[in-house]
Order: sequence, then structure tokens, then C-alpha cells
Amino acid sequence: MQNKRNATVKIISIVGEKNSGKTSVISQLIPRLLRYGRVGCIKHAEHLDVPHDGKRRSMKIVMGSDSNKDTERMLSAGADVVVGITEDMMMCMRKLKQNDEVTEATLITEKIRMQRTEDMLERSLDVMRCECVDFVIVEGFKRSKIPKIVISKDNSGIYENVVMHLPPSHFEEKDENNSAIDEEKLEDIISLILSIPDW
Repeated sequence: MQNKRNATVKIISIVGEKNSGKTSVISQLIPRLLRYGRVGCIKHAEHLDVPHDGKRRSMKIVMGSDSNKDTERMLSAGADVVVGITEDMMMCMRKLKQNDEVTEATLITEKIRMQRTEDMLERSLDVMRCECVDFVIVEGFKRSKIPKIVISKDNSGIYENVVMHLPPSHFEEKDENNSAIDEEKLEDIISLILSIPDW
């Protein structure tokens, strides 16, 4: 981790139905946000496939494995750091560059026990501040108070602090690395992120 830390960052959460295109949208936002600063991502997952013995450890992992697919996609899209978090464990992946391409990441696992979802998110955000990122894109944590972009068929009001609603039809999946979202809509989302108050 770096010595200094960012006291404030701009944070947006992408939430919605399963397989609605959340990771695809995030993967397309990352390189666009990198024009303005360092980008971190937080992924709330049911399960992460990592060594899990309760000790903090660091190791190198080769990108492209089937495990932790969404977090690896975020790193491959250019994120400086990605935190995956479950009910009792946090994984932090940082990109390492070789010949200008991400080839592997450092994986740090730490067994944790959080009483509340808000505690998990706050701990992840603390990691991001220590990593000196300027922007954090969160996938999940739909009950949090952070600003949200909802990808859903209807805007039923089940989410708090919604700043944009997008129907899943914007993201007709072509394959796992691409979606049909148009450039103008992506730039609208970037403008929105740049305008939200620091967290």
C-alpha cells in the first residue's frame, strides 16, 4: 500500500438483477475514468475462491483463471485495485504491469467477520483510500447509502439514493467481455460520476 491516503473519493454503485450486465458496464467505465485519476472497484460476492486459513498472506496469481472471474475482468479493464468481499473474507488484487499489459495480480486474503454489511463496505473503502484511488466503482451493496445506478426492468424504488436508472436492454450481452451500451450513454455516466459529491 502507498504511504499517503486519499481522505475523499468519488463513489458510485452499480446494482441490479443478476446477469443484467453490471460487470460489463463497470468494465467499460474503468478505462474512461482512468482519464481522470486512479480507479478502484469493490465487488460484493457470495463466494471467492481463494486460500482461506485465517491468516493474512500475499501471493501472485495468474490472470485468466475461471475463479474470481468478475474481479479479474475489472483488473483486466484497467482498475488499479479491486477488492472482493464476502460475509467473512476480503480479497485485494492490485495490478502489476509487464510490457504495458496486466499479467498477474497480488492477492491478499484476510479472514474477517463483519456483523453488518455497512462494516464490510466501510472496510473496503478504507482499503481504497489507502490505495489513493480517486474513484471507486462498487458492484453490489444495494442497501448502502452510496449513490447508485440501477440496471433493472422497472424502477420499483427498492434502492436508496438512485441517481440513474437503466433498463437491461442497454446491455444486450454479446459475450462476456462486451456489451451493446452506446458511447453517449457511457459518457453520460462518466459525467454523472464526476459530478457526484466526494465521499
